[in-house]
Amino acid sequence: MQNEIKLELYKKHSFFNDGFPFYISHEENRSEDFNLSKRFQRQFWKITLITEGNGFFVVGKRKFPFKKNTLIIVHPAELTTWDITGSKIMLYNILFDTSLIPEDLYKMQDPLHLQGIFSPDLEPESAALWQIMNADSKICSLIKNMYSEFNNNEINREAMLRLYLQQLLLLLIRQSERKYRRHPEWTANYIQEYIQKNYNSDISLGKIASELNLSRERLCRLYKAHSGRTIETEINTLRTGKACSLLKNKNLSLEEICRLAGFRNSSHFNRVFRTFQKISPQQYRKNLQS
Repeated sequence: MQNEIKLELYKKHSFFNDGFPFYISHEENRSEDFNLSKRFQRQFWKITLITEGNGFFVVGKRKFPFKKNTLIIVHPAELTTWDITGSKIMLYNILFDTSLIPEDLYKMQDPLHLQGIFSPDLEPESAALWQIMNADSKICSLIKNMYSEFNNNEINREAMLRLYLQQLLLLLIRQSERKYRRHPEWTANYIQEYIQKNYNSDISLGKIASELNLSRERLCRLYKAHSGRTIETEINTLRTGKACSLLKNKNLSLEEICRLAGFRNSSHFNRVFRTFQKISPQQYRKNLQS
């Protein structure tokens, strides 16, 4: 089946003129022109905004659903096509080269590493889910302004389009973070990393929830949905494991181990340790010695 797939390559010179590697269009894709027997590749990066229609965006062997206001970032290495529901879709296509991205942008906060899509070394079919997101009203409005600016051909047009592109990328970083800080997997990874760094101090779920702009209740639900465990169980499992390691050190008192492992007091230490190890810390140490 793979041998039957046809490949079509979009080349830079077909879209970029006068040394300015930028192009934007608002166009129609019809279902008879895009199907699973053909793949498209390009010599530039592409940002697509769907304005009408739905179906699936296909990257290699994977399919991602799209609808109105879905935004997709496409890397040159990726082989893509559309599986369109109905007769057509309408979309904006923004084509550009990374030479238009200023160095300052790579220094911006980007917790989900959205900028990784602009690395020339990205492996084919390694698309992350953050490449596909719902565009909010600011992003949709900005892309319409880019289209108008591109076609008006006014003075300082290229400088304005550079600024628009930079603004768009900053908005995409924000949008991807808003989406995935509410996603169970991303939330779980963030919490686990936070616990690893702060297990021996007081961990506040309220503080974590505030940092992620979530309620405490939603934070706990998202974590359990992904891991199957509560956050409290995760914390106590780690602290108990640390205590087990520290109990091997004969020079540390139980009070010191209690503190170093992050337990509030000796009563809390004993209660949690018994829950996970079925014996007291004292007996655990005796067993190690014997």
